[in-house]
Amino acid sequence: MPPLALRIFAVLCLAGTFWMFSMFRPEKPPGTVREVAAKRCDQYPRGFKGATLAIEFAESPGEVDCIVSLGKRGLRPALRADGITIALYWSILTCLSLLWWRSELPGGRVLGGAAAVGATASAVADLIENRGIGLLLDGSRAQDVIDGVRTAAYWKWGLLAVTFALLAWFLLRRGRWTWLHAALFLLAAGSMAFALLSPGGLPYLGASVSWITRSLLVCVLLFLIYPRPVLPRAVR
Repeated sequence: MPPLALRIFAVLCLAGTFWMFSMFRPEKPPGTVREVAAKRCDQYPRGFKGATLAIEFAESPGEVDCIVSLGKRGLRPALRADGITIALYWSILTCLSLLWWRSELPGGRVLGGAAAVGATASAVADLIENRGIGLLLDGSRAQDVIDGVRTAAYWKWGLLAVTFALLAWFLLRRGRWTWLHAALFLLAAGSMAFALLSPGGLPYLGASVSWITRSLLVCVLLFLIYPRPVLPRAVR
């Protein structure tokens, strides 16, 4: 991928990020404020701080009722914006994976290909999860839908952790210009792994989101400002 094409890709990612966050701004309710649904509880189940992660890992219809009653007003816009989020992180991670695949580094084709598969599979799991969440917001409380959302969420976060760890190794091997990027990718991967593997750690995935956002942002800035370190020698 030539440097100009990589910079154009970075500009498109930044524009998509700006559009995504502008969509995510909560809408002002017209006229008088009405409750979307009667409150079924006072806080999200199992220590979750936000509705999105809470509904991803809900275990029963009662938990879904609680989450929807507390956060339905924000879940709909978040679900719409998540399609752009998926496209952004898949594009950035796949771009890095293909650069690794084309690099002169030993094992680049195997590991870069594995990272691309991981990024794609996590995006597919995210789409499956979103479809299930849409059904829950439309009123479904079928246990197989709830279980399907939770299973897809586990696959999504697990595959993202592996993909970020693989790409951290690639960035670490590209020299000192990408060591900061490698460190951020490792922090993102480590925080996701800790949240998934430690008992009661799932609410900590909220912190993982901030590390993922930082790592992808600095990666896009690298593409835009100084892409040379991640480019194959043939196109530098």
